[in-house]
Amino acid sequence: VIAITNLVNKSTAEPNDVVTFKIVASNNSPTPITDGMITTDPQPDYIELGAWTCTASGGATCLIASGSGALDVRNASLPANGGTLTYELTGTIKSDAPNDAVIPLTAYITSSATDVTCLGGTNMPCSQLATVKVKIVPPVLALTNDANPKEVAPGEQSTFTITVTNQSGSPIIDGTLTTTAPTTLTMGAWSCTNATKGA
Repeated sequence: VIAITNLVNKSTAEPNDVVTFKIVASNNSPTPITDGMITTDPQPDYIELGAWTCTASGGATCLIASGSGALDVRNASLPANGGTLTYELTGTIKSDAPNDAVIPLTAYITSSATDVTCLGGTNMPCSQLATVKVKIVPPVLALTNDANPKEVAPGEQSTFTITVTNQSGSPIIDGTLTTTAPTTLTMGAWSCTNATKGA
């Protein structure tokens, strides 16, 4: 029996998040596999597949220890009765991924062996699907506006301190901050400081 599992560490993710698919191919049959082909979908929409690594157990050997992009492993060797290859494949959710988009990634294993079936008794190729759903969390903004001093006589000055804080994990790249003033107030110079690196 040949089995392949495909699990992702996040069932939901935001744009620019990195997710990791753990793909495990194992041979639990008495027949050794010497020409296994382990692959994934080439490039699903809304995700950029990144680096992957391979670890082996049960007498198996990683022909290639690491790479990038979709898996396309040829001539994989899976010894009988427990040979296992484990791949961890990263992917970055694209910045333009829409809310509620479902990103599918299917992993496959096949071989020319004729006396081996997939887990469940089906014929090869064996496959398993993993999905990530895009969830965009709306930004949460906080705005404060304080005057110091709060009371002035005609001709005196007061300084307004306006603070905008992004309290969410979603970046703001197109924010607009405006003020309005009555005709009895003459606006002067202003300055800007940031309290967080990158602002």
